[in-house]
Amino acid sequence: MTDQQIKSEHRDRVVHACRLAINHAALLCGAMQGFVERLTSDEAFGRPDSLVKIEDCKLGLDSAELHLILAVEKLYKIHRKKKQVDHHHYNDLLVLLWNGVGDRLDRRNGAGLNGPLQSGEQKYQNEIVMPLIQKSFEIFKAAQRNLRNESKVAANN
Repeated sequence: MTDQQIKSEHRDRVVHACRLAINHAALLCGAMQGFVERLTSDEAFGRPDSLVKIEDCKLGLDSAELHLILAVEKLYKIHRKKKQVDHHHYNDLLVLLWNGVGDRLDRRNGAGLNGPLQSGEQKYQNEIVMPLIQKSFEIFKAAQRNLRNESKVAANN
């Protein structure tokens, strides 16, 4: 396995985890759910018009729904990365979901700061999404170590 393959597989695992987070937050936005699920599908990642749809959609949105679409846009940026995916690449996306979507909907519903929707998004990310991302980093680092060791052995032979 090459270094680029290791990076690509890691990126794909992080994208999968972020996609779960986005689709979970989309459940809160009702009418946006189907649109967001279609935009985050594997098929949509390969379509050049998907980013146009995201841009067009952003124009008519505010608050929670806008944060959701901004998170989808960040997901596309992560998906296109050729270099290593690091913490800062997905952290902003996750914050847009629990702080942007959850908090804005809580405020809209009169629940205030740290309401049940925001807390629910944080809990989902902490219990489901972050363990997947952490596991991906463990796999990524182990694969890179193995690649380095294989390179050293090959160089010594």
